[in-house]
Parts: sequence; structure tokens; C-alpha cells
Amino acid sequence: MIVHKKSFIQIFSLCIVAALVLGSILFFMKANRRRVQEENLDYLENATEQMAGRIDDIMNNVMGNLKTISYLSGKLMVDPVFDLQALKELEENTLFDYVEFISADGTIKNVEGQTADVSDRFYYKDGMDGNTGMNVDFNSPITNETLAVFYTPLRYEGEIIGVLAGIYHEKHMEELISSDFFGVPSDAFLCLQDGTVISRSSENYNSQNIITGMSESDYIDSEEAAKIKDAISSLSSCSIMLDGQGTVCIKKLPSHDWMLFQTFPSDATQTLLKKADSSGINLEMQLMLIFLAYIVFLIIYQREEQKAKLREKDIELKYNEKLFDLFSQNSNDIFVLFSPEDYHAEYVSSNLERVLGVSREAVLTDARKMLLTARDNYVTLDKKNLDSILCGDSQQIERELLHCVTKEPRWYIETLYHVTAYNSDRYVMVLSDRTEERRQHQALEQALIAAKSANEAKSSFLSNMSHDIRTPMNAIIGFSRLIADEAENPEKVREYIQKISYSSQHLLSLINDILDMSKIENGKMSLHITE
Repeated sequence: MIVHKKSFIQIFSLCIVAALVLGSILFFMKANRRRVQEENLDYLENATEQMAGRIDDIMNNVMGNLKTISYLSGKLMVDPVFDLQALKELEENTLFDYVEFISADGTIKNVEGQTADVSDRFYYKDGMDGNTGMNVDFNSPITNETLAVFYTPLRYEGEIIGVLAGIYHEKHMEELISSDFFGVPSDAFLCLQDGTVISRSSENYNSQNIITGMSESDYIDSEEAAKIKDAISSLSSCSIMLDGQGTVCIKKLPSHDWMLFQTFPSDATQTLLKKADSSGINLEMQLMLIFLAYIVFLIIYQREEQKAKLREKDIELKYNEKLFDLFSQNSNDIFVLFSPEDYHAEYVSSNLERVLGVSREAVLTDARKMLLTARDNYVTLDKKNLDSILCGDSQQIERELLHCVTKEPRWYIETLYHVTAYNSDRYVMVLSDRTEERRQHQALEQALIAAKSANEAKSSFLSNMSHDIRTPMNAIIGFSRLIADEAENPEKVREYIQKISYSSQHLLSLINDILDMSKIENGKMSLHITE
């Protein structure tokens, strides 16, 4: 009876522990989902900001190139007539989809000889005023499509004879903003301050105005739509996380009044959430299996058999603890256990991909791949070097590695340990990050250089001051001697005394400057504001 009661208490205790573990797992999965959504939002913000900067740079470069082309064309013209042959040559040798010329009367002409009146267009008026810029023509008079028009005045002998226009069509603009996240295409839009859509990356969204379209959308509530409207209207950035529908981010092009609107696809979000949840689900299944196995173990086996199993487990745990102690000397470092025969890694710390940007699967196949971005000539994982490390000994060097994704240089202390496992040789590589220590050392060196420079400046100041003090002092001494010589001439004496007074005031001013300099150096100078 007592045995049954004790077994019941053990089983009941295990049930409570299992319930707590399951509750912890559910809490972890919920927090993990929130973390993934926040990381997606950060990733989208960075991607949108980079795309906005890239588009802005392209537009600025295009306008600069067009301005250069216009200048050279004007210099090469022999008469104030810009013919079709010149247009064709420009269109063939530039990156524009179309190159067109607008004459002074507002008539636009393309390489095919088609013409139209654009005297009412802003780009014609602004170009004839001598300005270079970019404008959107939502209904081209020739092609009836939306065009991005880059324009600049064309001058002949200093006078504006028309406007040279380089044009991107809708497909070109669509390619500029096309992107995907984890293989899922993203919806992206370029729009004006009033929400009018200039270009879109897909046909999933057909509204001509992003503000109106968001207000009428079924998956964006009124509060979120209002935030989007305010951001676009005020040309400011905005990021919104939509429940179950991905995220959106809005950024202004740095030097143009255009807004980039980009979404993080909900399908990509769901895929990432499933991957993130899979670790929690796997852990739950493993714990449940262990839990069931332990209950079966309690029911089937006798106490002595349990003790024998526990002894075997204890031996295994002691070995695992010894190995783990070696791996966890620095929890922030990278640990890799590999065989010297085929460099197959038996253990790779989970932070490898985050710290070095190297795929964990690649290093598991070949441990040498973690050092592919080394910026030095050290070869530490060849057979000759490994054989030189005696069992139980270690080898340590300092080396510089690049992050495979960000290309950021980082400094590490690489330590190789020669150990034995399962009666065979194994090597443990530990990479310890020393980048911050190196940066601090460089900062101290720069501070020392700055201190030496300040000391030299002070010495120069005192040298100059000593020279400046000598001038009024010489005047005072000289006029004092003249007073002695002209003591009987009151007029001369008064004149010399006045000059001595001026020189004394000058000397006093220099001494005050030196005292002020000393106060500034000691941090005792105070300012008094007066009207």
C-alpha cells in the first residue's frame, strides 16, 4: 500500500511538472511568435530604407547623367536644330527607355518622329525656365502610359532652345521597386504626397491612390489607414504590424517628395512563424516522449533495475557534463567539435550563423568552411598543424574574420584544443570575440594623439604670447628711458607717459588672455550674459 501510494505521488508530481513544462512551452511559443513579427518589422524597415535610398540615388544619378548629356549635345551642335538622328543615338547609348526632345513651342518629338503638344506639362515649363528635375506624366500624349520623365534644358550658344527628356516607362519603374522576402514577392508602391500611385510591383493592388485603397481595404482597420494617410501626407516614415496580415512600412525618398510603400508578405510571416514554432513543438514532443518513457520505466522495472539504469545514466551524464564544461567556458564564443580525418563536425554552437553569418549545415559537413572569410594567411586546420598539437594541449592565435552577410570585420582569438572522445582524436575550436577590446585600444591611441596635439598647441600659444608680451615691454622700457632724457620737457614727458599707458594696457590685455586661457584649461571659465 505504501509502495502504491509512493508511486502515485511520484506520478502525480511528474504530471504537475509536465503541466508546468507544457505551460512554459506554450508561453515560449506565444512570445516567440511576437518576436518573429517584431523582427520581420525591423527587417522590413531596413529593407525599405535601403530601397528608398537606392531609388533616390538612381534618380539623382540619372538626372546628373542627363544634364551632362544635354551639355555635351549643346556643345556639339552646329546649329540650333536637334534632329531625329541625334535622338536615336542618345536613346541607343543611354539607359533610358525613351529619349525625347521638346522644342521651345512645347512640341515633343520621339525617335520615331511622333509628335505631341506638351506645353501644358510641368516638365516642359520647368525645363524652359532653366531647371533640371524629374516629373511623372500619368497620361503620356504619345504612348498613353505613366512615365517617369527626367528633364533638363538644352542650350545652344548659351540660349535655351528646348528641353531634353530621358524617360522610364512603367515596367522600368516596376523593376526598381520589385523585391521579395524569403522567396515570397512583396507588394511595393511609389506614390506622391497625395497618395497617387506612380508605380506598383504587382497587380494584386489596382487602386490608383494608396490612401483611398487602404481606407477601403478589408484587412486594414480605420486607425491603421489613418496612420498610413498621415505618414504619406506629411512625408514621414511609418511602420505598422497587421495582425495575421504581415507588416507595412512607408519611407520618404531622401531628396524627392515621393513615398515608398512596402509590405512584408503575410505568407512569408506565416512561414517564419511555423519554422519558429517547430522548435517549440519538437521540444514538446520530446518532453512528452521522455515523460511517457519515464512512467513506463517506473511501472515495469524494479528498484534495483532502476538503480542500474541510473548508474549507467550517471556515467553518461558525467561524460556529457565534462564535454559541456569545455564547450561552455565562454557562453558567447563559438564552439566546434570536429574529427581531423574528414573535418566532419560533431557539434557546432547554435550562435555560429548569427556571429559569423556562416551556415551551420555547411560547417557540420566541413569545419574548415567557418574560416573561409579569414583576412590573414594563417592555415590552422590543415593536417600538419593539427598533428603538431599534442593531446591535451592547445594552440592560440589572433585573427580577423569577415561576417559572411554584413562583411563586417571582427577580431577573434582562435584556440584549438586536442582532445579524445570515443577513443579517437577530436579537436575543439573556440573563437572568442575580441573586437571591442581592439576598438578600445585604438580609441586610447587616438586619445593619446589628441592629448599630444593639444599640448603642442599650448606650447605654440605660450611661445607666441611671449613674443607678443615682449613688444609692449620694449615700448615701456624705451619710453621710460626717453622720459629720463627729456625730464625737463613736460610736453615730451606727457607724450611718453601716454604711450607707456597704451603699451601697459596692451600688456595687461595679453596677460588677461593668458589667465583666461588658464581658466579654460582648468575648466573654471564662466560666461555672463548681459544686454
